[in-house]
Parts: sequence; C-alpha cells; structure tokens
Amino acid sequence: MASKVVVVAGAGDVAKYVVEELLKAGQHKIIVLSRAERAWFVRPGVEMRLTDYSLDSLKTVLHDADILLSFLHDNSQFYLDAHLNMLAACQQSPQCKRFIPSECGGNIDDFPEQPLFYLPTHVPLRKALQAQAEVEWTLFNIGWFMDYFVPEESSYMKRIEPTWPLNLEAGTLRIAGAGHAPVPFTAPRDAATATV
Repeated sequence: MASKVVVVAGAGDVAKYVVEELLKAGQHKIIVLSRAERAWFVRPGVEMRLTDYSLDSLKTVLHDADILLSFLHDNSQFYLDAHLNMLAACQQSPQCKRFIPSECGGNIDDFPEQPLFYLPTHVPLRKALQAQAEVEWTLFNIGWFMDYFVPEESSYMKRIEPTWPLNLEAGTLRIAGAGHAPVPFTAPRDAATATV
C-alpha cells in the first residue's frame, strides 16, 4: 500500500488507540488535530496541528491530507459545525477525499435517530454526507465501547457518567428499555485496528 497522510481529528481517548495502531502499521504519515497541545500525542511519527475547527483553519491544516478520521465527540452544536467544516474542507481539498466522521454509540442501521440527542447533530451530518459525491465517507456502527467495563486505569477511556449505564464504583447497571434488545459492544482497540 502506498503511504498516505492520515489526519486524526480529536485528540482524545479513542484517538489514542487509532494513533497506536497507525504507528504499529508503520505505513502512513500521521497528523493529529486538536484545539490545544496534547502531551500524550507528542511522540516520534506523530505531528500535532492546532485548529479551531473553522473551515479556514481546517483548509490550512488539511492541505496535505489524504484521509481524515474524526474522533471528535461533542453533543452540542460544535459537533455538527466542526464536522460540516471538515467535510467542506475535504471537498475543497485537491487530495483529501476520504472522511470518516465521529459516529460512536447506538445502532445507526436500525435506529438512525437514536439516541435522541443525536437528532440535532449527527442526523444533519449524515444527510450532508449523503447529499454530496466529492468525498468518500463511511460510518462505523460499533455500539458501546467495551472499555467502560474495565477499571479506568486499564483503559484510555474516561468515564462518561451518567450517560454510560454501568457504574463500577457503585456496582450498579442501568438497563434502558425493557431489557430485551441486544446491545453491541466493541473494544476501542478493535475499532482502531479495523479503521487502520
């Protein structure tokens, strides 16, 4: 495989697994985008670029990108604005023509509007992706991350109380709905490996 410039947006928990897998593969130039310096990503083989996720900023930091992987997570309007800007920057780029937006949690095949807080953010992005043809894209339907079942010190994943139904410290588990629906769980390392 020819070497590509892979840009990872969102220097957070899942991005750490992706960067580790990209480094292990050793085939690509790796650039991590963040709004602030992130010490964990300062390592050989990884370049940090700062952005505010505006279109102008993204066009500058993506000038040499081939592939954009987003792990930027936010349940506010910022998520939608940043991802629409990423899509527009790729559309305007001469070479960044592959984009995987941040899409974690839920069953987007059978329940595309669940969880309900995705309605104002994720659904409009999905529609924008479907309405264009300049950039190849994909969405991962991975369900919940399994790392929330392990002690926090054994994972890069931070606790997301009260969203995550399992509270290891209190020994409680909250089951949504009637408790009969299957729930998929994926290890973030497995998601990273599949992405790379």
